[in-house]
Amino acid sequence: MKLNKILATLLLTSAGARGAAIYHAVDLGNVYARDLNNSGQVVGGYESSDGNNGHAFLWSNGIRTDLGTMGGGSGSTSGAYAINDSGQITGNYQIAGGAGGAFLYSNGTMSDLGTGAYGGGYDINRAGQIAGITYQYAGGAGAPFLWTNGTFQNLGFLGSGNQNVTNGWARALNNFGEVTGFTSNGNIADNSEHGFRYRNGVMSDLGANKQAFDINDSGQITGTLDSTNTTAQGFLDTNGVSQTLPGYGVGINSSGQVVGVNSNGTGAFLYSGGIVTSLNGATDVDNTLYSAIAINDVGQILVAGYFQHEYLLTPLAAPEPSSLWLVAVLGAGMMLRRLWSMKRQCRAERGDVREWHVRSR
Repeated sequence: MKLNKILATLLLTSAGARGAAIYHAVDLGNVYARDLNNSGQVVGGYESSDGNNGHAFLWSNGIRTDLGTMGGGSGSTSGAYAINDSGQITGNYQIAGGAGGAFLYSNGTMSDLGTGAYGGGYDINRAGQIAGITYQYAGGAGAPFLWTNGTFQNLGFLGSGNQNVTNGWARALNNFGEVTGFTSNGNIADNSEHGFRYRNGVMSDLGANKQAFDINDSGQITGTLDSTNTTAQGFLDTNGVSQTLPGYGVGINSSGQVVGVNSNGTGAFLYSGGIVTSLNGATDVDNTLYSAIAINDVGQILVAGYFQHEYLLTPLAAPEPSSLWLVAVLGAGMMLRRLWSMKRQCRAERGDVREWHVRSR
């Protein structure tokens, strides 16, 4: 009975000592990381070896691969914004002195999506659908698009104004083809940016002063909320019910965990189960993490630090129950041995006192 109580105490003490989640940080170097998939592969942009051209990259298991550009040559640039679990990548490119637009990188080949100059692909789902922005319409205004197997679809905008004076941006989509982002034009009564959800051919309004940045397969959407006060806030929309976050929501995973930038000066944060946790102090990196960029379904988080270094955070595995039991047993053995030694010492001391008492009589 006493042994069981000792073991239980040791197990509880061991679990409590582990505390909050701790992350191991891998320094990705001097890059601009933008997304990661569930295998921990990271994409983004970096300065190429010639020192003046930005190139898209893929980071996988410690190896960074330059994805090149569409046109090649000096002055041509590219940047990757999203990657799916099959390793397909989307982003944008610009040929020196020429055209540019959104691209799909698949099986080692970069191909143009036909979005027009300065367009870009910002997310790609499991089926290879791509959401982003195009500037191919007259007037130069941006429009959100959805690309599916070579078919390009303009998603339109909120309100009833002229496409040429409307700006829209598709920032993310989930594996069911739901798209989220934001649009703005003078035909919306409050003349502000509105977040949107595009589903089954219908664009619905998420409300004013919102920029939607990410959506998961449950349809939860997170983003930024620009209110009249000076404090930066974010939002999490779940089944049409919006709640305010204490910072910009930038990424969300299938479990509804949100990462972003906290407004209280603590930098990168994780919102999970109603609790906001600062990622500074929760890692083994000697740098200040000012923003969290993305989170995958494994719980790995992409973060940005000062001095232009970005990191991949991986949760440290908790000890297996069997390991905890072994630790508890060993600890209990040591404790029992100590108690037995103390008991023998106590008996010896009582004997010395008894002998001294008899002699004194």
